[in-house]
Amino acid sequence: MLKTIPEIEQDMSMFLDWEDKYEYIIELGKELPDYSDIRDENHIVEGCMANVWLVKERNHNGTYSIKLDGDAIIVRGLLYIISSLFNNKTRQEISDINAQDTLEKLALDSHLSSQRLNGLSAVIKKIQNFDLEEKLEKEAENE
Repeated sequence: MLKTIPEIEQDMSMFLDWEDKYEYIIELGKELPDYSDIRDENHIVEGCMANVWLVKERNHNGTYSIKLDGDAIIVRGLLYIISSLFNNKTRQEISDINAQDTLEKLALDSHLSSQRLNGLSAVIKKIQNFDLEEKLEKEAENE
């Protein structure tokens, strides 16, 4: 089970040094579930420095499971945080999340390179984009 964002915020607040915070993020990456089965070109997220894969699946209760995987350990830690932010939320909750606020609270916005931030932004946009789901739902209704 993933830690919650408040738990991650609390953990990170214990570290005074950014090297320690990076180590913590790396440790989170090691705890990210193994989703190597989603590593294919259909699930790759464009706009990331490292390879990142994403699958968003709707659960029976209307929430979404977010599966993320990356090929760089620091990226996996950042994906853990993103998963914690969006996983098991409804479409409306996912759409309403201001991920930038979370990145700012964790001070990631000021300690990551612009390339990493752009990559995170691409992942967040893809998670919050429901255009494909809406198109498939409309097609199913018309059948």
